[in-house]
Amino acid sequence: MRLEQAIRNVIATETFAAYFYEQLASFTQDKQARGFFRKMAAQERRHGREIQDLADRLADGEIPDVPDVDVTKIETSDSWAKPGEITYARALEIALDTEMSALAYYRGLADQLRGEVLAFFKRQADLEEEHVAIVRTLIERMNRVEADVTLELELMPDEPPAGPTGPSQPARDRVSGAR
Repeated sequence: MRLEQAIRNVIATETFAAYFYEQLASFTQDKQARGFFRKMAAQERRHGREIQDLADRLADGEIPDVPDVDVTKIETSDSWAKPGEITYARALEIALDTEMSALAYYRGLADQLRGEVLAFFKRQADLEEEHVAIVRTLIERMNRVEADVTLELELMPDEPPAGPTGPSQPARDRVSGAR
């Protein structure tokens, strides 16, 4: 594969990834998931611009107008739910799947190339590896919070503690209007 074509494929991949995340943001009703997807889309757009800048310096020839691979399958995921059913937890799972796919793609390209071109695609793989680490950290944090809530619920008594029940006499008087 020529460097110029590989660069076009990567730019198209990042552009489509941004579109994919924007679509997911528009499909979910979960505000946290929507915000997460929009941040991911912004990162992908930024990567596309950075790649274009780097391509202008690295490429000897003209960058082709179209990719020669199906970029809709590289940094996306078929594992997402129906519109409106994407929770924050599901958003993180989709992002992890998506970023792992991109990481494999960029590593595969890096394995095929040498020299400055190798460094270019290795950097892309490193960026995707950072995304994977970030998403995994978010999943771990979310799981810890869920575990903490579960533990708190388990520690809560099933029955109220022994002793007086209901509001105190002065509180009952305020509610009933008695003085």
